[in-house]
Amino acid sequence: MFRDAAEAFDQNPREAAVLLEAAVGQSGGSFPEAELLWTRALLRLGQRAEALGCFSMIRDPDQLPADDLLQLSAEARQSGELLLAAFALEAIPENSARFLEASQQLQQLRLDQGRFLDVLALGRRIIEQQQESALPRLLMAQAHEQLGDPLTALESYRAALGQRQSLAPGESAMALRRAIRIALQTGEFAAARDWSTELKEHAKPTVDDRLAEAELLRLTGEAADAWDIVNELAEREPSNPAVLELRGTLAMERSDEMVAERDFREVLRKQSWNKGAHYKLAQILQRTGRGTDAERHFAENRRLTEISVRVLALQQQVESDAARERERLQELAELYSELGQTRLAEQMRQRLP
Repeated sequence: MFRDAAEAFDQNPREAAVLLEAAVGQSGGSFPEAELLWTRALLRLGQRAEALGCFSMIRDPDQLPADDLLQLSAEARQSGELLLAAFALEAIPENSARFLEASQQLQQLRLDQGRFLDVLALGRRIIEQQQESALPRLLMAQAHEQLGDPLTALESYRAALGQRQSLAPGESAMALRRAIRIALQTGEFAAARDWSTELKEHAKPTVDDRLAEAELLRLTGEAADAWDIVNELAEREPSNPAVLELRGTLAMERSDEMVAERDFREVLRKQSWNKGAHYKLAQILQRTGRGTDAERHFAENRRLTEISVRVLALQQQVESDAARERERLQELAELYSELGQTRLAEQMRQRLP
């Protein structure tokens, strides 16, 4: 029955699932290879909860071939069943030749789930065994960013870029872009300029790349050139909030309050959670004698800042009690939504026990 199910699997997963259920039953309830294939068949049929339950019944999943577990993980991720994907990866033992590959995939999965502390722990474990690996450092850098630690994130991006030969071209470009952004925030303008030059050599500039270039020019005293770039971008993408926010900032610094106010209001119409735009608009309103309106935006900036601080505190917590963990995830989901981070909010909801 198992062989028949394997032959039928690709064309008729429903028939395969029926055969596999019978095979497991006749084996006395322990037939790991059949249970794994049954799990995959249930996934293909869209029965995600049943697939997870089927896999959890396998007594010793670490005895299964690592290639089969990696395949199951890939199919589970494609189906949106991240818990099953993680279980499959975690079943691959340390003595397997595919263990490091599985660990890196699990690290990426934990990042996708918003489990940033797990990303860091897995990254350190991988680097201990494979010092020259850049991808774990890249994923750790992204986790440090989400945990509100830009300086450590920048060091991790720098370390990943130091071993970029092991990164895919897209990963290398992403690391450069994120490193540039943090370097601008932390005042490492020389590094930002060097990375920007390197990025131009390997990737066609995006709108965000051009914005970073304009921001670098602004911060290094070349405001006129930054103004030219941002106005060119505004002609191409007149509704882009990032473009409008930078143009508003430059206009404010040029004492053009009318343009600045218009741009910041448009940003907030699209991104009510943008605490930086609230603060800058409040400054414009205060300058122009509208103190009551200014205080309203200052207050909203403070509220959003307090939410961000609360998010960082919740991210650092690890709850062993299921009820408290559920409360933590629910609160995180609600706060992420208030900050406009809908993807992270959905990730938290998916993790609810």
